[in-house]
Amino acid sequence: MNNTCTLCHNQTEIYSQPGALGQPLHLCPNCELIFVASDLWPTADSERIRYLQHNNSPDESGYLSFLNRAVAPTLTFLQPKMTAIDYGCGPGPAIEVLLKEHNISCVNYDPIFFPEWPLETFDVIFATECIEHFHKPEASFRLMLSLLKPGGILALMTHPYEDDTDFTKWYYTKDETHVSFYHKKTFSFIASYFNLELLVVPEKRVYIFRKK
Repeated sequence: MNNTCTLCHNQTEIYSQPGALGQPLHLCPNCELIFVASDLWPTADSERIRYLQHNNSPDESGYLSFLNRAVAPTLTFLQPKMTAIDYGCGPGPAIEVLLKEHNISCVNYDPIFFPEWPLETFDVIFATECIEHFHKPEASFRLMLSLLKPGGILALMTHPYEDDTDFTKWYYTKDETHVSFYHKKTFSFIASYFNLELLVVPEKRVYIFRKK
């Protein structure tokens, strides 16, 4: 089993707590990513089945309200007629509905449900409740950011862990498709590593960056 960090490639250690499913976790002391080892990563088929169980649809007002926690503060940095991509949109893409109201076009991409790789680059990338599913965050971030124009905006939404998070009970570790868990310090590392400027953290689960 490889104990190398999936984000910064430093050596890791076994975390003091397992996840809520009993899965062993690894902690990287360099970037503070906590992740599930590769031998426990779900298959694409099991991921598909799990994602289809989510009650996420553009017809669900509650889901739109949830996504708007990331979209609304990002709009401060956007202008009409910009182009966006909903990266990791899942089977029921909804951000396009919110952006349409502001005359911003949105392409949907998901490796399982919308796998056609875009041929253009975008002014803004939304990755909402997506990056916790990254098996290899370093490679996945690099691939995702290849779609972002210089000066473009990256809006991330995930639930970071905190220093006192009890992983044995934390709901985020009860989903087997969640394999990467980020700390606020991890996002500082991500900004530096990928040459991003952290613009604002409007709430604890939303981080908005600009690509330098």
